[in-house]
Amino acid sequence: MASPFSKPEAFYIIAAEDDFYTGEVTGQIREGLFNGHDDPSAVQAFDFSDKETSVNEAIEGALTASMFSPAKLVIMKEFYKLKKDDLEKLFNLLPSIPPGTCVVLTTSGEITAPRREELKKRGIGKKNLIEVSKNQAAELPGKWIADYAAKNGITVDSDVSEYIVTESNGDIASIKNELDKLMLFAGDRKEITKEDFNAVRGVSKEYDIWSLVAAVQNKEAARTYKILDALFEDSSPEAILGTVFSSIKDLYIYILYDMTGNAFRARAVLGGKVFFIEKEKRTRFFKKVRYEEVVSIFREADRKIKLSHRDLAKSVLTVMFERLFTLLEEKNR
Repeated sequence: MASPFSKPEAFYIIAAEDDFYTGEVTGQIREGLFNGHDDPSAVQAFDFSDKETSVNEAIEGALTASMFSPAKLVIMKEFYKLKKDDLEKLFNLLPSIPPGTCVVLTTSGEITAPRREELKKRGIGKKNLIEVSKNQAAELPGKWIADYAAKNGITVDSDVSEYIVTESNGDIASIKNELDKLMLFAGDRKEITKEDFNAVRGVSKEYDIWSLVAAVQNKEAARTYKILDALFEDSSPEAILGTVFSSIKDLYIYILYDMTGNAFRARAVLGGKVFFIEKEKRTRFFKKVRYEEVVSIFREADRKIKLSHRDLAKSVLTVMFERLFTLLEEKNR
């Protein structure tokens, strides 16, 4: 598939909270612009979050051709942090960018309605605007993993993918680092499995995060605490909480579809997870419990973990599981 930047526009505005995403897109623009003949001397960057950065120097850089390359890339970071007069100067530059030069303007803020209207008045439309909304940002890590895996000719177990995203809090640089380690371990194999993940982490299958999920869903309290003890030292408390909660959320998705006679739809939504849900009848303890009651327990634990030192986080998780098992016991008498 041809790159969308094989013939770059004169300028782009990239609006994204994630610096890694901004860097990735800028890198693609750079590849398209130089067309295999990259020249670092023909790339300039200006960061307007630094108040000492001169907008006049940035504009001069954009208007000055490279001495050694027919192409030139000028990156102007956080351009919306400029004062009104300087921002006006920058916008006035855009129609007069010389051929062969591409200017990339970036912002970590949103393109608000007033900003969008201003861009529209200046004739700046979709072909020049690249933005990641909050909803897209939430989906970005999973999509990025799929694209990165495809690029490297591998597949990644969906549970492994989800856990890495949760543990990294969606930070794509961290996700890439984890995937690179897993690919290095897997060698020539084309699939990243739970076994690979456990081996890299030095965890046995009996005490991994997915065994914890199974123990919680099957209301096996003693096993839950045993796995938590073994797992906690090398795991993020937030990732443990997030992964277990996400797995319980999947149970309620299945319950909802099953109640309406659409279990087949649950299989389409949840994929391979349905096999274990159905085989071990993992919804059996949750059918009589309102989802909101479960959410309340996890929400309180999440709040306490964020406010607590790591040394206390294990106790918070233990109490969370105790409250959950008590609730399940009461509702299933």
